[in-house]
Amino acid sequence: MKKLLIVVILLSVFSVISYAQDELLQKPFFSFDEFKESVSGVSVPGFDGVSEWEDNQEEGEYLAIFLKGTAILFIKIEYREHKGMVESLYYLDGEGADFYTLNDLAMLMVDLPETNSILTIASNKLMTQVELEKIARQTGILDLEAPIAQWPAIIPAEFRIEGTLLEAKTSEGSDTGHYSSEVRVTLVMSDRVIKSLKQMLIDYDGSEEVFIRFPDGIILNLPLNGIDEIVDYYPKDSLIRFIYYMP
Repeated sequence: MKKLLIVVILLSVFSVISYAQDELLQKPFFSFDEFKESVSGVSVPGFDGVSEWEDNQEEGEYLAIFLKGTAILFIKIEYREHKGMVESLYYLDGEGADFYTLNDLAMLMVDLPETNSILTIASNKLMTQVELEKIARQTGILDLEAPIAQWPAIIPAEFRIEGTLLEAKTSEGSDTGHYSSEVRVTLVMSDRVIKSLKQMLIDYDGSEEVFIRFPDGIILNLPLNGIDEIVDYYPKDSLIRFIYYMP
């Protein structure tokens, strides 16, 4: 009866929980100050330096604008959302990229899942792919790495999902009202994450598919409706969030 009650309670708030799980971090994994420090060292032919900075942290965007007469170049960082760029036409230093021209503007976009960002460089003066790629490399943004989060001690090591952990937030109480606390964790989607989840479903009680029940009462809530849907919905390098419910 107790187990059935828990299932009913969790299922009753499943839509709310699922929505929360899919609210991905809407910001790059580095600060505006780090962006300024990187871009300030960039030397752009035909420009004296950055003419204007814009810090739109609420929208997850940073912008540096170079102006010289009618010539313009901008360097922009925006948060990646969950699937990143729609399509990468080639790879720049191992990262998915796209270069194209639109009227009198040349544009380079680089997908950077490790820092949850997309780098865009555009200009009406520097019009070649080689020129814009040189600037992208100068910024150093291609080499930035995500800060790795630490698992909270209340989650035993054997219950932790393997993979790159980007965020772990512990809060008192839970959405269900029946647990002492919950831990929301965000990881980078990978084969390692899926392999770890599949193994835990075998080692522990994963009969309900969307929950893994551990022996000490901890429950891991999976997004969507189990492994197959996770694989279909979350591409490699996207962000994926899980909730641990603590007894």
